[in-house]
Amino acid sequence: LQTPSYSQSFTGDWVVDETNGYKATARLSSADSVNYEFADGANETTITFFIRSVSGEKENITVTWVVFTGANTYVKLSDYGDFTYNGTQQFPRALYVKTDGSYEELAMSNTGKGTDAGTYTVRLLPNSKYNISAADFTCRYNIKPVDVTISWQDGAMSGAQTFSYIYNGAEQKPHAVVSGNGSLPCPVTVNGETNAGTYTATAEVGKNFNITSGATQSYTIKKLQINANLVQ
Repeated sequence: LQTPSYSQSFTGDWVVDETNGYKATARLSSADSVNYEFADGANETTITFFIRSVSGEKENITVTWVVFTGANTYVKLSDYGDFTYNGTQQFPRALYVKTDGSYEELAMSNTGKGTDAGTYTVRLLPNSKYNISAADFTCRYNIKPVDVTISWQDGAMSGAQTFSYIYNGAEQKPHAVVSGNGSLPCPVTVNGETNAGTYTATAEVGKNFNITSGATQSYTIKKLQINANLVQ
């Protein structure tokens, strides 16, 4: 008897997969299927096989840096953009995203995880399972300051805000009120003056906040009027 001929087909991308595996199918030719069949009576048969990593060798992978938006949902950092200061530590996470959509989170160093507004670089811990390129091993990201606005009060308990004071020998200045910071503490400092004149007060906030409007306010300190008692 002649050995029957059959075709073979495979599924998969031929990377290490010790969980789901791949499938190989052998199919008899139409001519040989007249006289031959597989043990189950079919003209084709399929087996599942696995690709395991060889001891001492590592799988080459690509790292995807992401921001988690839920318990199991994430957005690529490149699509998410910058973090915004919120008073807590923020940083992207490193994932190995597999072909079936599942992912494995990779261990990271604590170095470079930022809280304040600024630019940071996080890095992975050495990995005994995977080969990771130098370009994928670190990730640079930004935490931007919170945008706030400033409104001004001259300190008067009632009436129009005139921002006009009378010389009294002490420093005087208008009062800056911050909005847009939510529940985040946002200390603000304002420069003041003592002598009579017209001035511009400037509000300053820390690096975690950015004033988008109302940063300055003009005000006047008027001369104190006095009476002269003339005597002969």
